[in-house]
Amino acid sequence: MNKLEISIKADELVAAMQNLTAALAGKYRENNNAQPLESAASAEQTEKPITIEAVRAVLAEKSQAGKQPQVKELITKFGAKKLTDVAPAQYAELLKAAEAL
Repeated sequence: MNKLEISIKADELVAAMQNLTAALAGKYRENNNAQPLESAASAEQTEKPITIEAVRAVLAEKSQAGKQPQVKELITKFGAKKLTDVAPAQYAELLKAAEAL
C-alpha cells in the first residue's frame, strides 16, 4: 500500500489565509457594483412565496378585462380545472404567465 504524507505548517496557512482575505476585501471595495455574498443570499431567503390570493387577483383582473377564455386556458395548461387545483409550487410560473396576457 502506498503511503502519502502531507505536512502543513499552521503559521504559514494562517498567514496565507489572512493575505487572501485582505486581497479579496480590497477587490470588493474597488468594485462599487459588487454585493457581499451574505446580502445576496439573504435577499433570496426573504423573497416571499407567491400566494393563491396574488394569483387570483391578477387572473380576476384579466378576466374582467375580457380575457376570461385565455384565463381558463391558462389554468388548464397547468393541469387544473380551477385555480385551487393548481399546485402551490406552480403559482410563480402561473402568475408570470397571467401577467403576460
